[in-house]
Parts: sequence; C-alpha cells; structure tokens
Amino acid sequence: MDALIDQFSRYLLHERRYSPNTARAYIADLRALCSFAEERKHPEPDQWDVDLLRAFLAKSRTRDGKRMSAITLARKQSTFRTFFGWLNRHHPDRQNPAALLQNPKLPKWLPRALDADSVLALVTPPKSKKIREARDHAALLLLYGLGLRLAEASGLLMANLDLRECTARVVGKGNKERIV
Repeated sequence: MDALIDQFSRYLLHERRYSPNTARAYIADLRALCSFAEERKHPEPDQWDVDLLRAFLAKSRTRDGKRMSAITLARKQSTFRTFFGWLNRHHPDRQNPAALLQNPKLPKWLPRALDADSVLALVTPPKSKKIREARDHAALLLLYGLGLRLAEASGLLMANLDLRECTARVVGKGNKERIV
C-alpha cells in the first residue's frame, strides 16, 4: 500500500500540481483511512466501500477528541474522491465508493470589514525611513489595496513589476498568473 500512496503523492504534486501542504494533508488522510481499513480487515482499496468511508468519517476526531469540522470532513472526502478517481484511471474496473458520499454542508461567512481608522493606520506610510518598514508598508498596500494573497506578495520579484504601466505580474494558486 505504501508504494500506491507514494505514486498517488507524486500524482498530486506533479500532475495535479497541488501545493505541498495540500498534498501532505491528502496523504495523511489516506494513511489514516488505510489504518482504519486494516483494523476492519479491509487492507486493500478494492475492498473499501461507502460504508467503510462513512464509518471512517464518523469516527474521525481531532487530537483532543472533538468532532472534526465540516471543512475538514469535506477535505477528507475530496481526498477519497481524488484517490479513487486516480485509481480508476489505472484500474477502470474498480469501484469508486467516494462517489456515493455526500459533502457536509459548509459554513458560509463574510470577512469582517476594517473600520476607517484601521484602514487609515494601515495605509499611512511609516514615519521612519528604515528600509524594512518601507518594505513592510509596501507589502501591506499590496495585500490590502490590490487583494494579493500572502504567497503572491511574498513571491513578487522586481522582474515582475512594470513601473511605467503600474502593473505587476503575480503567480497565484495553481501557478496561475494574473496582472494587477
């Protein structure tokens, strides 16, 4: 099973181009399911059915014993769907029990807006002339003013800036480029 998990990990990283953190979470989910299945005498993925997946999700707990959030359970289900979809590419005769799972209802929330004083404090240039403070202020303006993600702002290079056009080429999630 370890060889299969290693192949799946390479698929996530190199073909699907998942971030290392996402791939690590998917592999951890899959290893936990494997342990759970082995305890129930179903060590091979072709022995897994929707009831086993549901039992695993129902028994999933955080380290302190609390029930996992709907978001975490949805990610685990995404792991299973992705894994069985990948398996079916190589073994089309295998069943896909993950296709029978229903996603949990995810909470929806709106971001809290900053009050005017907080926005003013954020965009006001620093009083000192230290380079680090100027850099940090520029990063805050990129994050707040242009809506860049942290990874986009931290990966921004001088070569990606067009100061005449006042634009920047940023690389975001999934290695997608955009101009801001």
